[in-house]
Amino acid sequence: GDPDSRRVKSQSARLTLVDLAGAETMERSHGGNFDAAGVGTNMGLLVLGRVIHALAAGERVPYRDSTLTRLLQTSLGGNAVTQMLTCVSPSAADADQTWRALQYASSARDVRCAPEVARVREELEHDPMHGDWEDEDTVLNRQAVWIETRGFGDVFARCVGDPSDPLILWVHGSGPKNSSMQWNNIIMDMVRGAQSNGLGLPKRFYHVAIDCPGYGRSPSDRQTVRSYPGAFLT
Repeated sequence: GDPDSRRVKSQSARLTLVDLAGAETMERSHGGNFDAAGVGTNMGLLVLGRVIHALAAGERVPYRDSTLTRLLQTSLGGNAVTQMLTCVSPSAADADQTWRALQYASSARDVRCAPEVARVREELEHDPMHGDWEDEDTVLNRQAVWIETRGFGDVFARCVGDPSDPLILWVHGSGPKNSSMQWNNIIMDMVRGAQSNGLGLPKRFYHVAIDCPGYGRSPSDRQTVRSYPGAFLT
């Protein structure tokens, strides 16, 4: 297998379910009220009929003539497997509606689709949370999180300790060294040292080290922390 755990394979498909309006008339379905909703529904069905006819005849297909047909474009004329279920009534009183529904379904049978299996894509996983797992050391309780900030987007952070303990906030920006790696190297000694201090200070802290926007793994603009550090940190 591939030694790089970030390399993943994916395969995606889309399922589209559409409940089409019935074949009954406006008078029957809307109580005689020719409202905008009924007109829009019937217009979508009218255009869908034209699309089905054009597909069967090999003519130009008017997908863009209605919202319904635009949504169904990949299902009707693409590489999808498409099924149409027609519900009819056994009652003699519904004979006209049943006949129209069967005519509609019969025309759809002339459409030929060319279904294809979705391609398998191979790519690298760039999410810094990929491969993260629960720390076996319950004292350190190391974890990586995304923190939402108001007005500045999400920032990536490394955390050590219990969130209920006093907070120590570390801010990673530019510097002569990789500040994130520097923090990784010293945080263990700081945690152990706090536990053994005899000065009456808290022995446990919650350390949160954030990568400022534009630095480390956090997206957005570097100018944020340079020009608006107060607004960002609050």
